[in-house]
Amino acid sequence: MFSCPGKHDVTFPGHGIRCYSSSIFFVSFWDDLSSVTVRVISRLIAPVYICIITQIIFAGVASGQLLPAQGRALSDTEQRAFFSGPEAIASTAAIYTITDIAIDERADNAADARQRAISRARQTAFARLLRRLSLDEDIANLPYDLTDREIAQLVTGFEVANEKSSVTRYLADFTVRFDPDAIRALLRRNKVRFSETAAAPLLIVPFADIDGTRMLWEPGNPWMRAVISAIAEEPMALHGLRPLRLPRGDTADQMALDIEEALRPDAARLAEFSGNYGGLDVLIARAVLARDPVSGETRLQIVTQPYSQRENGMQIVGAIELVAPQTQDISLLFDRAARQLVDQLQQDWKRRTRIEFGELGRITLNVRTQSLAQWYALRRELESIYRVREVKLLALSVQFAQMSVQYHGDIAQLQFELAQRDLNLQQYDNYWYLSRREPQPQQ
Repeated sequence: MFSCPGKHDVTFPGHGIRCYSSSIFFVSFWDDLSSVTVRVISRLIAPVYICIITQIIFAGVASGQLLPAQGRALSDTEQRAFFSGPEAIASTAAIYTITDIAIDERADNAADARQRAISRARQTAFARLLRRLSLDEDIANLPYDLTDREIAQLVTGFEVANEKSSVTRYLADFTVRFDPDAIRALLRRNKVRFSETAAAPLLIVPFADIDGTRMLWEPGNPWMRAVISAIAEEPMALHGLRPLRLPRGDTADQMALDIEEALRPDAARLAEFSGNYGGLDVLIARAVLARDPVSGETRLQIVTQPYSQRENGMQIVGAIELVAPQTQDISLLFDRAARQLVDQLQQDWKRRTRIEFGELGRITLNVRTQSLAQWYALRRELESIYRVREVKLLALSVQFAQMSVQYHGDIAQLQFELAQRDLNLQQYDNYWYLSRREPQPQQ
């Protein structure tokens, strides 16, 4: 904490810097890749007091991107956990494609090693695909016992990169593509409920409160470090149906959301923060750690605050509570909580969007259209959603279309899935209307 002579308390959001002065003449902010300098020149009526404050806030620059709260350089894998630019919502083909499968196989000769590597890549990709689509509670019904030949029949193609071989060894990175219809049929035969509802990334803001000491963008935030590792180490967090990302933590983020605002977030501030990322959904994950003075145990509670600009667009996450003995390193406790949070977000998403095949609904939708081409584009988009079983045109004019849509599940699931595509389904006076929400440009 820095202080200057004077009697008025002035706080600069996001920087943890406080000065006392009766009047402030000039405040300027500028930053380079590794520091943010805050200069405050204040003056009393008489005499003149000048206070110049410099604070190094960030450490660690990776690939030209300022990444706060680490206090160290990030690995290539960890950098992927951060928002790096707009990401398109995964298409059906992308959902049924598994990437980044690193295989290292040995055999009596190079040809056999390569064949073993291909077989192992298919099996690894198949297991990851089942994890991507299904819930943990359905593990008992998952068809993990398929032979390599049976799995090969589900594959439509694969790619090989970074291929290396020796007399008895073969290394490569594989991408495996599966047939969506064949996988769906397989899961239905095994009575496995699954989801293939993809969405834009969810932005997680890790806010730590350790025995009353609060950290958000500050270097050394252990909760931030734990969440980085949990996302980077979990393929489903990086490439799942609901990808998870961390904010850049740059000056714009700090100005939009400081510690006090993260502690008591309001819609206006979260909207400004979300706007820095094109309107992505935001989840403030507050980690509160306290030690019991009687037992000596350490208690960690994770409480989340969601924000979404989409109607029916945000999932609610339950609280996480962990207890550890006094002797345990608190970083291990943060690691456990981060992995549990990442897993819970993935499971809750699939639970909310899974397809219930035994339940069919039908709804009549009214849509305003500006052209016949716009109507055809909307119809193709609806038909591309696996939950939607049938789309029938009932009426069409220059500016209006009415259609009958049959779908799996209930109306709330349909609304939620459409919201991920920026399609807003609402009911007015017993009539259902479908409109498109214009997405914000991502900065």
